[in-house]
Amino acid sequence: MSGFPFPHGPSVRGRLRADRGPLALTAVVVFLAVLIAAATPPLIEKAADQALADAAREAGSRSWLSVRGSFDPSSPYPPRYRDPSSAELVEATGRTADDLLAPALEPVFGPPVMRASSTVFDVSSGPAPGLSFRLVHANGAGDDPGPRVTWVKGEAPGAAEETVRRTLAPWPVQVGLSEPVAELLEAGVGDRISAGNDRRESLELTVSGVYRPQDPAEDVWQVETGLVRPETFTDTRGISQSSFSVLMSAESLPDGRLAVNPDGMNLTGVFRPEPGALNRQNAQSVTDALVLMESGAATAESGPPLEYSSGLDTVLQRTLGQIRVGIGLATVILLAVLSGLGLALFLTAELLTHRRAAVLTSTRRRGAGLPGLALELAVESVSLTLLAGGAGLLFAWLVAGEFSLAWVVPVLLLAATCGPLFAVVQAARATSRKAAPANRSARRNRRITQQMRRVAAEAVVVLLAVAALAALSQRGIVVQDTGESDLLPAFAPTLLAVTAGVLLLRLIPLLLRAVLRLATRGEGSLPLLAASRAADTGARPLPMITVVATVALSVFVLAVRATAGQDVVLPPEMLQDAQPLPAAVADGVQSLAVAAALVLTLLAVLALVLGASASAPARGETQARLRTLGLTPSDTRWITAGELLPVALVGGLVGWAVGGVLAWQAVHLLSLRVLSGGPDDPPLVVPLVAHLPVVLLLLALAGVVAVETSLRRRERLGQVLRA
Repeated sequence: MSGFPFPHGPSVRGRLRADRGPLALTAVVVFLAVLIAAATPPLIEKAADQALADAAREAGSRSWLSVRGSFDPSSPYPPRYRDPSSAELVEATGRTADDLLAPALEPVFGPPVMRASSTVFDVSSGPAPGLSFRLVHANGAGDDPGPRVTWVKGEAPGAAEETVRRTLAPWPVQVGLSEPVAELLEAGVGDRISAGNDRRESLELTVSGVYRPQDPAEDVWQVETGLVRPETFTDTRGISQSSFSVLMSAESLPDGRLAVNPDGMNLTGVFRPEPGALNRQNAQSVTDALVLMESGAATAESGPPLEYSSGLDTVLQRTLGQIRVGIGLATVILLAVLSGLGLALFLTAELLTHRRAAVLTSTRRRGAGLPGLALELAVESVSLTLLAGGAGLLFAWLVAGEFSLAWVVPVLLLAATCGPLFAVVQAARATSRKAAPANRSARRNRRITQQMRRVAAEAVVVLLAVAALAALSQRGIVVQDTGESDLLPAFAPTLLAVTAGVLLLRLIPLLLRAVLRLATRGEGSLPLLAASRAADTGARPLPMITVVATVALSVFVLAVRATAGQDVVLPPEMLQDAQPLPAAVADGVQSLAVAAALVLTLLAVLALVLGASASAPARGETQARLRTLGLTPSDTRWITAGELLPVALVGGLVGWAVGGVLAWQAVHLLSLRVLSGGPDDPPLVVPLVAHLPVVLLLLALAGVVAVETSLRRRERLGQVLRA
């Protein structure tokens, strides 16, 4: 136990004080990464649940589950006998239909509203033509014996005195009218209404009373709206027609059955879904259960068979397909922004390593072991990661009401390990006892080995990008019912953006050498000095890759958002084929895209600033020596700008172009037509704001140059000479 490396407290505290700026920046990156990784999945899940509820609500009657029964068959010819148990049969059918409901449907559907309704009759004695109605007896959902009404005039319909219909003469039926219907018919208590239909049936109705619903929101009034108010339609000829329903009570329902032919009274029920009970966890099971019930799988042991029908299964299937597209796109955007934040963590770790290089080397040379040094750095990194990550989880919980750890754990592991790993590798290399080879052949072999390692690493990135693009092209982004996506195709845009940065690293030295050759042939020393410095530092891997990748992904996200969000004008015959993404998911994806583009743009600027900070000491030393040879502050400003220009301008422009290409491919590969609502792929839209990352990079370059020039101006000549 004596050999166990304990962390040296003063060293840890000293490094924390000396590097509090970069450490605070690292904490901000970790906080953002954890916040986005923890809050996005539950927010998207809530949006998906809301989309299902909205789809069921907007579908209206198409989302209802209807059940059809039948009354006992009887002869249409006299004598016909009044059945006083008709209302009880309606209630019993409702209980049977509810008992046969599949278990998966019970949490979604409430008790049914049962109706006995006649065929349509035309009013022949009304004040105006074009009036039609149905006789309706309805039972409220649940334990309610019927619709709850207040009789403002008269009373509930009663039964006829006779019990046997012996002739074909119209049978008297007492009915109730709602206030709007009574006003339309200009009818009151005791008035008679004559009616007939195209089957040569005649009705004689007596108005027993005028009612008003006690609770207009009650299910029975939503199902049978004609009992509340008439519906008026005007055809192309300008002729208006009004339809409504008249209310039969439990006492007058038997008379209504006698008044029409036996097949003229239908027995139906309606289960209305509770939209809030639908979510992504039960939507598929609800769909499967509905399909089984519609196929006749649910049958009663006795009594007439019941037939179920619903359009909710179609609505849910369509909405689930659209939600999968939205979640797939959200996964692509989430992976893009998390990858950008991961690159930023590498950059902050590299900056810290550059700042601590001398201290780490001297500590190592004084006898500190690598395990002890790694432990000290791990204590610092883990503490910082837990503090920033905890704050991110707290804010995610405040924003989303919950948080997901699926992507948080990888983020925390990366944040906790990349800093110590960079620093330990730097300390090990700086104090390595392995001597450099003396002969030319050995040095060449060593250089070839290093190049082969780099080529192998780059080949892995390129192969992953190609594999991801192939997977995306073949099967798209597959989203499982659990909400999990196939990660390889979802990573395709990110891997392609990183690959573009890797390939640019191969090309930028050629470009810089060409610029250097032109500078040597030109007049003046400033272009030559700027080009030489750019050739020395312009091809540093992390800043260039991060700038290209983050700019590309920012442009990609903004272009996808604009393309998917554009209004599609369709001809009337194609309007029914348009199925836009549900509003809740569309809004969630749009908001995520805006946040991701903002973060990615800021990360591109951060990459430029951190890259400039890492190379600032060497640049300052060079410029200090040149100042002793007569270099002016204005000259140093131009040299600094020229050195950093390849990362800002070339990296930004390449990233912008790559982002546009990625968005162009995404129009088809990510099924953006589903989000835009059209049947065909929408045209690519690259909004003006997509140019913002390049503009901000150039502004950041000007800011870095101004700050460095200001700092260099404060140095006195003695400091410069000592440097």
